[in-house]
Amino acid sequence: MTDFAESDIKNSRNYLEERKMVLDLAQVHELEILDIGAGPLSIIAAKDYNCCVTSIDIDGEELHVWEVEAEKEGVSDRISFEEEDATNISYCNDAFDVGVCYCALHHIPVEKRDEAISELSRVSSERFIIADYTLEGFLEIHSREDFVPVDLALLENFLKSSGTMNVIPMGRLVIYTVEKN
Repeated sequence: MTDFAESDIKNSRNYLEERKMVLDLAQVHELEILDIGAGPLSIIAAKDYNCCVTSIDIDGEELHVWEVEAEKEGVSDRISFEEEDATNISYCNDAFDVGVCYCALHHIPVEKRDEAISELSRVSSERFIIADYTLEGFLEIHSREDFVPVDLALLENFLKSSGTMNVIPMGRLVIYTVEKN
């Protein structure tokens, strides 16, 4: 039982550090950002980076969970939680300074992932960031769920046409930053 608890503490620390690393790479300080996939990243961005965040998710219950957390953290005035489909975002072109998709792409059906990436690019005026698991990281986190891992080689190839791309391997994650042309 002790090993399990120590592992949880280590993973919890990595959990926050990974998101902060992504936000640092995205250079989001005091910007308006879109966060695809409701979760703690939006709270971190609002609280530690003074961002205005729109967090979208197709799951209204998940949005509500994080809306409650944002209230507890005192940042609900800087985060808008919206039920949206990442493959068909209702916002206009360049609506946000930066778009972030942190480990949410593998939650989108494989045949719709290109649409989600195109939409993320479309609504981001300066840059967008996609972070997702390596196969090993994916299997560690989602081995018992019905998600399909992201083919990182295909993702990288698709992103090359979107702008100036930088690839940052980070343990079980790979982070792609794309500066818009």
